[in-house]
Amino acid sequence: KQEELDRKIRERTVELTKANQALQIEIRERAWIEEALRESEEKYRSLVENMYDIVLRLDQNYSITFLNNAWEVVTGYSNTESRGKSLLDFVSPESRGTLISLFKRMNEKKEERLSCEFMLQTAVGTPRWIKAQLALSYSDEGYGIEGILHDFTEIKEARDALQKSKE
Repeated sequence: KQEELDRKIRERTVELTKANQALQIEIRERAWIEEALRESEEKYRSLVENMYDIVLRLDQNYSITFLNNAWEVVTGYSNTESRGKSLLDFVSPESRGTLISLFKRMNEKKEERLSCEFMLQTAVGTPRWIKAQLALSYSDEGYGIEGILHDFTEIKEARDALQKSKE
């Protein structure tokens, strides 16, 4: 009986040792994967935060849910005070209709990607011309809009001045 018990203990010890080794390998692999993911997220975050163009995400009500640092540089509004507000709150009155009709086309799923130009009002009241590349995005919360907004005010003003000088 004692020999049988000792044999079972040895067998079980071997099984547990193998299982423990397998778990150790899995733990190391998970740690490696988590570190790789963390590094990837840091690279992505750095890329987005250091762009000159505005990167944003809107929910289905056009409320801002994400902004990169370029938003503050271009508009003068802080990201904190802007998040949760509608993008339309920052759009010049003469450009709102254009943006609303584009959003409507996107909401109706007629177009998943759109480009447009509109004017943003800065915190000090000056308009900035924006070229937007927008796309529908989908998540567990529903759909939204993601995009990149490029401030091309200086280029537009130079073009307008050139056109005026030709007249």
